[in-house]
Amino acid sequence: MVLTAHFIDSEWKMHKRVLNFCVISNHQGSTIGKLIENCLLEWGIEKVLAITVDNASANKVAINWVRSKLNRRAKAEPVLQGKYLHVRCLAHITNLIVVSGLKRLSKSILAIRNAVRYVRSSPQRLEFFKTCVEAEGLSLNGMVCMDVPTRWNSTFIMLDSALKYKKAFVRMGEDEDSPFLAYFKEPEHEVDEDGVIVSNTKHIRAGPPSEDDWENATVFVKFLRVFYEVTLKVSASLHPTVNKAFHSILAIEKEIDKLFVLPEMATGSEAEKVLIDMASKMREKYNKYFVKFEDMNVLLVVAIVLDPRFKLRHVTHLFKKEKFDDAEVEKKTTTIKEVLMSMYEEYAPRLDGGIHMRGGNVNSAAQTVNASGGRE
Repeated sequence: MVLTAHFIDSEWKMHKRVLNFCVISNHQGSTIGKLIENCLLEWGIEKVLAITVDNASANKVAINWVRSKLNRRAKAEPVLQGKYLHVRCLAHITNLIVVSGLKRLSKSILAIRNAVRYVRSSPQRLEFFKTCVEAEGLSLNGMVCMDVPTRWNSTFIMLDSALKYKKAFVRMGEDEDSPFLAYFKEPEHEVDEDGVIVSNTKHIRAGPPSEDDWENATVFVKFLRVFYEVTLKVSASLHPTVNKAFHSILAIEKEIDKLFVLPEMATGSEAEKVLIDMASKMREKYNKYFVKFEDMNVLLVVAIVLDPRFKLRHVTHLFKKEKFDDAEVEKKTTTIKEVLMSMYEEYAPRLDGGIHMRGGNVNSAAQTVNASGGRE
């Protein structure tokens, strides 16, 4: 398990430090919680704003453990009693949402993946591919790349790069005696997403990509670009990203909704059915984490208010755009304002020797901790 701390120093500069990187005996919540607690004790960290973890039941138990221990200390200093300590990793949830949709296009993705694997498997095959690229008048500025099946964003990059050379792949398959077509007649073992053989029975290799496969990939890459950009936004480590989280969540919702076709606009095509089914699965996964405002960590919205570009009025506007009625909008806005004021009182300089101010800078700041673990 690796534990990373993000904090702001007395000059308002953001820092990122790895606190520990160690073997963990098991993946039980209490074990994870104890390890986090011990690390905080070793480093003398008393004030913790939030801990970001992947979405797993064991991590929820771990955060509850840490919260209870921080509150029981003689000098208990978790921010707001640790009420907002647990922050689910948005990049991980985005991954879960996308993977649920990827399953519907697994056949098309596998066919294109095998085509890319063929090109990247030997220098001779790569040269043959380059010859086809030049014959089609395409640029060789980039090159196709393999993906890691368990990392959807690498699958997006693979599909995006392969689509640029679609004509070259088609040319490679035009000669019936070409080694490219022979490659797809070879039997291979069935493997899972981690590359582990799950069946001793061999099957003919999927591919070459058909026109339907390329069409599915084209639609999916266009759709996935928003998710890819969201992941990049919230995965940065050298500047704050929490102020971008809520807008990213709304962008994901809007992109999923685009996949649903109105009855009067439906054509009944196979590609359309695939996309609607994919949207339904992704919407189901999205609703699991974001459909209820109460289930979301309020700090994601407070961060927008603290962003100089937006403020509280912008948050109220976002609630109205989400079609909440006036009473609900007022209630949610009031909740955000109350949390914001509570945080101000937590950090504001006090005459009773709370946080010491020097030259206008806060001398100590709460830390956010990012905990991640598990098998890769």
